[in-house]
Amino acid sequence: MINVYLPYVSDIMNTLEEGRNKCDEQIVELRREYYEDTPKLPRKLKKKRRKELNGEYSFLMSIRNFDLNSFY
Repeated sequence: MINVYLPYVSDIMNTLEEGRNKCDEQIVELRREYYEDTPKLPRKLKKKRRKELNGEYSFLMSIRNFDLNSFY
């Protein structure tokens, strides 16, 4: 009986894994942009862009923590 549901569970787990990987990639990209790209900007643009990046980073980390704490 359980063998009937295994392909569906596998698909759900693959979808969750893809989402987790995509979130991790975005976090790495945000860190790279924060430390490598923003120092080259003028002062006011740098401050504005870093504020935006901090908000995005906070959001992605909350998603990641929710995923880790609720599905495992």
